Amino acid sequence: MQYDIEDRSQQASILLVDDELLNRELMSGCLSADFTVYSAASGAEALRLAEQNPPDLILLDIMMPDMDGWEVCAKLKDSPILRHIPIIFITSRNDDETQIQCWNAGCVDFINKPINFVTLEHRVKTHISLKLKTEFLISMSMRDGLTGIANRPALDKDYTWIAGYCRRKHSSMAVLMLDLDYFKKYNDAYGHLAGDDVLIAVAQVLQQALQRASDKVYRYGGEEFVLLLADTDEQGCQVVIDKINNQLSRLAIAHAYSPHQRVTCSIGGIVYPKGAITTELRSSLSLADEALYEAKAMGRNIGVIKQI
Repeated sequence: MQYDIEDRSQQASILLVDDELLNRELMSGCLSADFTVYSAASGAEALRLAEQNPPDLILLDIMMPDMDGWEVCAKLKDSPILRHIPIIFITSRNDDETQIQCWNAGCVDFINKPINFVTLEHRVKTHISLKLKTEFLISMSMRDGLTGIANRPALDKDYTWIAGYCRRKHSSMAVLMLDLDYFKKYNDAYGHLAGDDVLIAVAQVLQQALQRASDKVYRYGGEEFVLLLADTDEQGCQVVIDKINNQLSRLAIAHAYSPHQRVTCSIGGIVYPKGAITTELRSSLSLADEALYEAKAMGRNIGVIKQI
């Protein structure tokens, strides 16, 4: 754990947001020896840069023209991707009202101007370390211990923001549920350790079949997996299904107690068109499970996709 955090810390990035060039240059000079530092001269530029390359921490000036630090912070906290980035406000105001407003806005700290650069360096290092340790612990809790892919709690968490993202973009979204065919017979015949090896291999196949960062795969439980595909229609689903089945076929894992004589899977899926996406995971899984049941009834080793 310690090695992972230290290694990640060396790659940490900081976004400086201040409309005064001298302030940006001084803060960058203080921090660039330990972190990757990039800067923005306005709130609008900061939001654009953060979306393109989310930093590990943001140093945010409050008093800026056009868009002040409070508004920038509110927009960052409204983003499902950027909301967890720690924000340290930089302010020349030290009254109680400003401090309370900083905490209420969701910052992790604030630093007064004129800046004490020893304090700046130590506070930034402290908050970077806390963020990376928190990320590591959350990542471990959201990973399946056997296959290494995301688990059911991660699915519960991710579905809400992925569905919300697609709704806001007015794009389609697909949910696929995959089940290994005759897997109980496989475990009974070859043993549970061999079954574990199959689950690990299938998880790797699923990860390889998903080419975009927005595509997600989860171990739902037992031999079942779930895939969330943003901006995906029926044709896109079929491409993913074909990749999965072709790769499983190439692996050719023997299964003497399956009519296909090898490990196969059945896949059921639903595609939500623009404007029809539900934010209820339970409803989506129920519909995908119905499609999966149809795939099994049709002889297994196939995919059934339904348009909602």
